[in-house]
Amino acid sequence: RDYCVTQDDALSDISCGEIFQMAKIKRVPSYQMLVLSGFIAKEFLLSKRIKDKTTIKHWPYLQSVPWVQNRLGQEHVIFWSSEKVERLLGESLAYNDALMIRKTVDSAIRLMKDVIHPIVEDADDDEIEEVVKGAFVICLSRSFAEEVESDDGATVDIENALLPLLDVLQHSNNPNTSLESYDDYILLKARGDISADEELFHCYQEERDDVIPKHKFFTRYGFIPGVQTPVEELLEDKSTLFF
Repeated sequence: RDYCVTQDDALSDISCGEIFQMAKIKRVPSYQMLVLSGFIAKEFLLSKRIKDKTTIKHWPYLQSVPWVQNRLGQEHVIFWSSEKVERLLGESLAYNDALMIRKTVDSAIRLMKDVIHPIVEDADDDEIEEVVKGAFVICLSRSFAEEVESDDGATVDIENALLPLLDVLQHSNNPNTSLESYDDYILLKARGDISADEELFHCYQEERDDVIPKHKFFTRYGFIPGVQTPVEELLEDKSTLFF
């Protein structure tokens, strides 16, 4: 678990942990994604400016994930221009969800500019905006939700964490693996016999309209399961997946 990027890493960070703790206490909207993405954005910006990368705990992981659109096939509405959102998503089932996500990211960018500038003094607004957007896409599309005991010990909270290696597992509604979370490690278990050349799959969320409709799969993860047609083509053709 030491190699995972968790909310605890962000909350205990020397340079910005107090700000993240305040966001948690005040229950800022989507604070969990804000805390996790804000932390890795700050770490990534720092890592680009120092020679000794070993001082960045999660550097090997941070350099392996896609921070910009189209790297490793990464796509997301967070990367789209406002004009593109209006043109392709306007009147679609995904429109309101996309606007909500983008509004959350815009708020995070404003906050993180104030947080990051004193820490990474030569980072300009454009660079911070690009990295925070990339961080949000990484956390939305790759993080795992796990149950943890709340601060008062009386209830259970859901926290998101980034799990290196495991986050490269592709989605399947009939996965051949499952995850079990423990205090000091994460266990990946086979659901049955798996051959040596068989790909490992994990279920991100159940493909049910009452759980996550197909259009929300796109606004959350950047793809639609089981569909090979490019999303932009589906939108231009007014596919029933979106309209």
